[in-house]
Amino acid sequence: MDEDSEVPLLLGRSLLATGRALIDVEL
Repeated sequence: MDEDSEVPLLLGRSLLATGRALIDVEL
């Protein structure tokens, strides 16, 4: 159960980080 809940969090954080980076580049 722990692993299933940790993986999405890591993916979400990575997506947010990349998303912010892309937004910063576009701006």
